[in-house]
Amino acid sequence: MSATPVTDFLDLAKKALQDARNNKQQLTLVVGKDDPDLDTIASAVILAYFRTAFPPKDPWSAWYIPIVNESRTVLESYPMLTRALRHASIDLHHLTTLEDLVVEGRSSGLHEDVTRFFFVDHNITLGRNKQNYSTKVIGCIDHNPDTNYVPRNMKPEPRIIVQSGSCTSLVVYFSRRSWEALQFETPDEEAALAKLGLAAILVDTENLTSKVTTEEDDNAVTFLLSRIKLAQGGKDFDRTDYYYDIIGQERPRMKRTITSEPTPVAPVVVIPEPEPVVETIPEPEPIVEPPPQEEEVIPEPEPEPRPEPILIFPGFLETSPVALAQPRGVKKPMPEPEPVERPITPPAQMEPITPIVSPRSAFPRVYLDEVLDHDFELGYEGGGAIGITNTRMSLAGMIAHAERDLVERAIEDSASGGQSPSKIMQGTPFTSAVRDFALKKGLSVFAIRTTTSRGNELFIWVFAKSMSYYIPRFVQSQASYCKLEKWGDDEDVLTREASGINQGMMAAYWLRKDPGRDAVKKALLTGTTYIFFG
Repeated sequence: MSATPVTDFLDLAKKALQDARNNKQQLTLVVGKDDPDLDTIASAVILAYFRTAFPPKDPWSAWYIPIVNESRTVLESYPMLTRALRHASIDLHHLTTLEDLVVEGRSSGLHEDVTRFFFVDHNITLGRNKQNYSTKVIGCIDHNPDTNYVPRNMKPEPRIIVQSGSCTSLVVYFSRRSWEALQFETPDEEAALAKLGLAAILVDTENLTSKVTTEEDDNAVTFLLSRIKLAQGGKDFDRTDYYYDIIGQERPRMKRTITSEPTPVAPVVVIPEPEPVVETIPEPEPIVEPPPQEEEVIPEPEPEPRPEPILIFPGFLETSPVALAQPRGVKKPMPEPEPVERPITPPAQMEPITPIVSPRSAFPRVYLDEVLDHDFELGYEGGGAIGITNTRMSLAGMIAHAERDLVERAIEDSASGGQSPSKIMQGTPFTSAVRDFALKKGLSVFAIRTTTSRGNELFIWVFAKSMSYYIPRFVQSQASYCKLEKWGDDEDVLTREASGINQGMMAAYWLRKDPGRDAVKKALLTGTTYIFFG
């Protein structure tokens, strides 16, 4: 079977989505998690591509549409994603994002009774209609812990929930037979798709060096590299160089240092043994004694000047590997995809544009308080209630999520005639949402621990003045062990909040050395911060 270029597939998938909405046709959406990362997007694209080419027997629909659960405006701020897409010759406008799901400003235009979902990189939905929504899920591939949310029997679609460093590794494993059976028009087209998957795996596993790396990740990388090697120039492809190109860092080079200059060594001169001389002794002549003369003083011969030492390896310093090392050449960038010409409708015939008000209305809305409540635990220390939430959403993602929540709730309140949240909000949307959640739980201290591809984060907010010692004590005991590093800069919203009326009562850090979920939980919930040293 001949393959369609991945960019053509993505464009055709958009058209299939539009046709299914207009004609109320059955449709399967390959959906990633909220706040998607490179792993989420690569998993959705690769799975939808091969599942559409090789569908199971009696599929729900002929097309599998990869959905990126975010807007293009936000995706443009993801540098690793844009670099990986460039290597795959994919532009952001090829992806089906939330803007493509919106009809008339709010509605997704999808028909609930004919729409089904295939989950990648997550296996639970945090919306309010969990039970109803779970019946619409017909397939799942994920590397996160199993929540038992999706049904056990999902035939003919797979239910693969296995621990690995990257979800893309599991998608490649599942799609490998289809991949090998598909005939790409050129090796370069196949290599472009392989590079997208490889970038996601290398980022999530830190070039296969992270402790989360599994055998599935190693096998997937080996397979993808074998497809890349077939392309033009593929034999010179370097996995580590590619990893550092995607993360936007310079590859560390091994440095060879010379502690001191080499001492010149004189050549070894071999003096040959003199040949034996045979002397003929003549007959002695009679000795005639000369008249006595004054002794002649013969001066001592001056020592000959010592020759300059000759280097055995002349020009060693100039020809050493250190001197000859040249900076690695810059890889020739791949050509940018040609812009797609779109017909422009004359102004007189253009329909009025309805602004996009709620792009996430295509799926059950997940508010930040639901994210905070999903993996929440409660404990008591010093007479106060302490809560901690563990989440895979970054602090930056939660800040953006809270801002979208504000718009959504403002729309709901205006429709119902209620009071707009902007009139009662205290602080930023994020801190206002966190404060409301903590007060509703009756907390004296609330902490959020995140685990993201960029690193783990810890946010602490103390509400009870009687526990003002909490943050200084934690920092004093754990700063060096956890390698706490200040989060953000002087201009970010959390720093501004923490330096105002909340000074000393709010803090955010990078956990550059995270001792683990259980250790952090026990320390925060019981106050026994010394357990990290045990």
